[in-house]
Amino acid sequence: MVVSMKRKIVIVSYQFQKKNLRLQPWRYVYELAIRLPKYGWSVSVLTDKYSGVIENINDIALQELTEISPYAKNKLLFFLEKLSPDIILWPLGAKSIAYIPILAKLKIRIAGYIPGPILKTSDFFAAYKAKLPKECFAAALWVLACKFRWGKLMKSFCHEFIVLSDENRRKMVSMGVDQSMIHTITAGRDKKIENSNHLYREKILTAVTHHPESEKVALFMGWPTRVRGIELLLNSFTLVARKYNNLRLKILARGKDSDAHKKLHFLVKRHFARKKIEVIDGFLNKNDVQSHIKKCDFGILPFIQVPADRPISFLEFFAAGKPVVSTDVSGISELIGEDRGAMSNGCNPRKLAEQILKFAKMSDIEFMKFRNACLSFIRTYPDWDEIALKLSKVLEI
Repeated sequence: MVVSMKRKIVIVSYQFQKKNLRLQPWRYVYELAIRLPKYGWSVSVLTDKYSGVIENINDIALQELTEISPYAKNKLLFFLEKLSPDIILWPLGAKSIAYIPILAKLKIRIAGYIPGPILKTSDFFAAYKAKLPKECFAAALWVLACKFRWGKLMKSFCHEFIVLSDENRRKMVSMGVDQSMIHTITAGRDKKIENSNHLYREKILTAVTHHPESEKVALFMGWPTRVRGIELLLNSFTLVARKYNNLRLKILARGKDSDAHKKLHFLVKRHFARKKIEVIDGFLNKNDVQSHIKKCDFGILPFIQVPADRPISFLEFFAAGKPVVSTDVSGISELIGEDRGAMSNGCNPRKLAEQILKFAKMSDIEFMKFRNACLSFIRTYPDWDEIALKLSKVLEI
């Protein structure tokens, strides 16, 4: 009797810790890692020592090092060779050039995955205007990397590249990577909508309450930080409230008691339309979040810079038939498309306010077109099982 051996994969992920598992890019790693064993893989996640709170999760064997950096070259090489995987899924960014001495020494197949958007010049200026030095630096690095054909250099060390969006695929090709080496394996969703044709029947859709004269609810959810556009949103809402009195803003502020939360409450307390703003702090469970999404009219996610490609919060809104107002920073346009919401041109309070007002005042017929588009998009969107299977097939090649 022949016993088939599981293939071994190591996924490298910085700060892979329990509090991050619902967020990108850790959610992407987690969902793939718990599903790949179904397709014949033995999975280990290699992270740095910051994660301490997690031991093994389901079929994931968590491996920890004090640090994962170019400065720990010998220790990292020794550890990876000791694990002796068949393949390593390695996170790539503009700074990955610093890891070339390590990648060049590894005698193991490397699949590079790019968890975040490949940033462009406009992302740099958006971060600069918002006074976000870390994000300015990240964008500047990507701009330089693209100019000096970063991809052409990295393809000497990676057997294939995994991207989460076609936008990143195109940028990789422009940097000198062969199309055949790039695989788009996007973030998944929890499950497909089954037997959902009734959602598309006109009599059901037109029954949804969305009248121009009634009060609307716009929903923001996420960490209340500047990079996620919380200050941009509040500034825009001042302009909106001066022109339109029938819109309430609900903020699901993930976490609590941080400096960002304290600042949020301070800004709301002094806000022109503070009576129209509701803030809910804390880590809400999935059902509570879905309930808030269901009760809102549309979402507002005005990122200054997207930390990880394909933010899952957009998919959560679309699954409920809710369009999203956002900004035109990298990582957003492919999700919004032409009919699942709107993007403001630049991270400008006035332009964002114009888009918010557009949805607040939208007629039933116009709104239903957006709702239909969201539901149609999510109806055929792959779930996490399909994403894991797709990755498994790519890695088997």
